[in-house]
This record gives sequence, C-alpha cells and structure tokens, in this order.
Amino acid sequence: VSVAVGLAIYDCIKSLYNIEVNLKWPNDILVDNQKLAGVLVELDGQPEGPCHLVIGIGLNIAMPERASEYIDQAWVDLKRLGLEVNKNELAAALTFYLEKRLAQYQASGLSEMYQEWNKVNAFAEQLITLHTGQKAWQGICVGIDKQGGLVLRQDGIEKTYYGGEISVRKSMNSSFQCFLYFLNTRFVVFYSIVFFPISFVPLYKFTIFAVEIMTGWK
Repeated sequence: VSVAVGLAIYDCIKSLYNIEVNLKWPNDILVDNQKLAGVLVELDGQPEGPCHLVIGIGLNIAMPERASEYIDQAWVDLKRLGLEVNKNELAAALTFYLEKRLAQYQASGLSEMYQEWNKVNAFAEQLITLHTGQKAWQGICVGIDKQGGLVLRQDGIEKTYYGGEISVRKSMNSSFQCFLYFLNTRFVVFYSIVFFPISFVPLYKFTIFAVEIMTGWK
C-alpha cells in the first residue's frame, strides 16, 4: 500500500508544482536526495482476515529554521523550494490522487504501479545498505517487484526483501521524534481503510479519517 501512496504523493506534487520528486523504499518522498515527505502505514487486525488500515502522510511545508538541529538526514520543504502553498488546494489534490491510486490498487494490486515506481526510484542502480533490525545487507538497488518488495543485486544474484521494519536509512531513531516535534509545521493526512480479503487483490472501502492543517487554513 505504501507504494501506491508514494505514487499518489508523486502525482500530487508533480501536478501542482511541476517539480521532480523521487521515491525511496519503503516510504519516503525525496527532492534532490532530500526528504520532502514520508508515509506511515499501520495495520490493526489480522492480515488473513478483515483488518483496519490507517495511512498517515507527513509533508514538509514550512519547517522552522532550527529544524536541522533535530534531524539526522537531508530534508527540504515546499517553502525552501520557493513554492507558495495553498493548503486547501494541496489537500484537495492529495485526496484526489490518493483515491485514484487506491482504486488502481484495488483493481490490479501493484502489477502496473511497480513499474511506475521503478522509474522514479531514488536509488536505482546505486549501492545501498539495507537495515533490518540488527542485520544489514549491501547490494545494488534494482527496484521493487510486483509485491512491493525491494530487489537487491548481490554478487550477480537478485534477492527480494520484505518487511515493515526494513529501511535504507542510516538511522531510524530520530524520525518519529521529529514527526511529533514538528507536527505543527507539517501537512498531515490520515486515511482509514477497511480491508476484506475476499480475493488475492483485497477489496476495500475507504473514508477520509482526518485532513488537518496544523498551522491553519489559508
């Protein structure tokens, strides 16, 4: 699902501001290798039965000047990109593209979207280190497969890695803290989705759970 959401954010930013963004597996949106947005997907229930899925999106609009003191990775916001943001317009566009991508996911899973994602893969054909808990692997980033797994080329052999905790970031410690600290300067969207695994491609119905601009509407 994070692949579909990442593409929805890509669609939105490209459509509104005509800037090139890239996607970093599993859930980051980058501009010139700087983080602009992130996706968090939480599952409540059993994957093999009816479950409740909440999708959170954090998009940097105008971070405070001291933000760099608390963030251990390169980042950017829409203000630093020289963009004037109409928050109502942004919320409407993001909702539109989320609905479109989630409908596509319902119809065909990632069978089409994985190729679109690979075209904007931020680390295509680059050597990366993949961290999963206490373990780490190095390889050439090939992209993702039809199930959304990350494909690495290691010693000429392509291997796929899955898992919600897998990250290609140097550190995971500060991201959640920074999300809480800068919540009042960020654009936050939550989707509430109910999955019914009737077929291989889950059927779902979704509603907007909350769309809130913490700094106020313009």
